[in-house]
Amino acid sequence: MSEGRDSVVNMVDSETDPVVLGRSVVVNGALGELRSTLKWSCNAMAEALAVSPITYGKWERRPDTRLWTGTARRVGDFYRRAAQELVDVELIDEFTPFYKVAMYLGVPQEMLVKGYRQGRYEGEDWGVLGLWMHRDDLAELTGRR
Repeated sequence: MSEGRDSVVNMVDSETDPVVLGRSVVVNGALGELRSTLKWSCNAMAEALAVSPITYGKWERRPDTRLWTGTARRVGDFYRRAAQELVDVELIDEFTPFYKVAMYLGVPQEMLVKGYRQGRYEGEDWGVLGLWMHRDDLAELTGRR
């Protein structure tokens, strides 16, 4: 398990209230560490958390920002589910999130997902973390083997 993934997984205690967890992961920078581990942009993380990119950016720049209870709960729930998914994911560094694959291929992400559902593209569904493609499959698609 990678160091970033270890710290994300170890941060979660199943007994911790999601509101407390949500506020905690923002204050201690663990939410930004999760984003880095996932190789996600700030915009992708904001979308996953259903907040604006400006709001998410504030959380990383000013971790002392006070979260509303509902927002803290949503962040805590997401973080807990993401950590659970990461427990099962082997070698995350060998995968690329589908939103980045779509950018590399120059196609809308919706088309890529449709192709995945139709069996034209290989991918891994990591629940709350979305769809990911193995870098070898991406290299084959882009001709960069």
